[in-house]
Amino acid sequence: MRTGLAIVSLAAASVIASSAAAVDVCGYFVTRAVGVNCPIRPGNTICIPVSAKTGQCDTALQCFGGGAFSCIAALTPRSGPEAQCPFSSRRLPGGLICARQFGVVVNTATPPPTSTDTPEPTATATPEPPSGESEKSAPIALSRNGSTLVAVNTDTDSVSFFAVDAGGLLTKVREVNVGDEPHSVALPLNTGRAYVANTVSGTVSVLRLDDGAIVDTLEVGTEPWAVVAAPNGSRVYVATANDNAVRVIDTASDAIIATIAVGRSPRALAITNDGDTDDLDEVLYVPNFFARPRIVEIRSSSSSVRPAWSCAARRSRKE
Repeated sequence: MRTGLAIVSLAAASVIASSAAAVDVCGYFVTRAVGVNCPIRPGNTICIPVSAKTGQCDTALQCFGGGAFSCIAALTPRSGPEAQCPFSSRRLPGGLICARQFGVVVNTATPPPTSTDTPEPTATATPEPPSGESEKSAPIALSRNGSTLVAVNTDTDSVSFFAVDAGGLLTKVREVNVGDEPHSVALPLNTGRAYVANTVSGTVSVLRLDDGAIVDTLEVGTEPWAVVAAPNGSRVYVATANDNAVRVIDTASDAIIATIAVGRSPRALAITNDGDTDDLDEVLYVPNFFARPRIVEIRSSSSSVRPAWSCAARRSRKE
């Protein structure tokens, strides 16, 4: 039997039942929560709104999140459906996405697509252009076309691959063992690969998206906490916290082509996207856990990367 996952909607909604729009809520216990600055902890009671029509509060949930924090959590049913949240519970923090596992995937929330006369797009080998949106490191990553989602499992030293259907529902395809304590994953555009930072192993695992096979394991330094891909996928940047550095991987060869010295204990990354096909004119932001944020400027006709100035100095220069 195929195992699927249905996304629990976390859209803003009243958790008090009313005659205009009845809303049920489910209560859950947090049985496991790991990550950096995770906003929930084991033993917390969480309240999640669920559609009154399809409300089911008897199935365990798995939650992922990233951004200002990284978190993987497991929730077990406590109570519900109920009209409102118990006084002692809290709502699920923003930034966390939870999924319910069950035997058959039924998308009751999304109507089937209507047929149109629009012709199917012609297949082409032209590389997909960047979206124009900036990227940041996280423990979960979605492919640009929205068809594949990859999440790291820090406790089990593995990554999970999910297929995403047209309605946004997830089906777990496979789970692959990687290095010790993976914390971050990036999916560079036009590579068909996932790059996973294994913090304790000091490595980056490179996996194919289509079958989950590990094609390379790169030694990158001590405590790689975060990875982020350049907009066009030609580079992957790795923050190695104990080395106070950022390693630069050329995705064409999977070779480390540069090392950038930064502040103490870098644990996250974000990169700009100016929408062109040049990955060497972007700006990489590196917050340092024990120091002030730094900006790394990527400007070169070659493959070299050089540190830039501090945030305060950058603003002054623009003025």
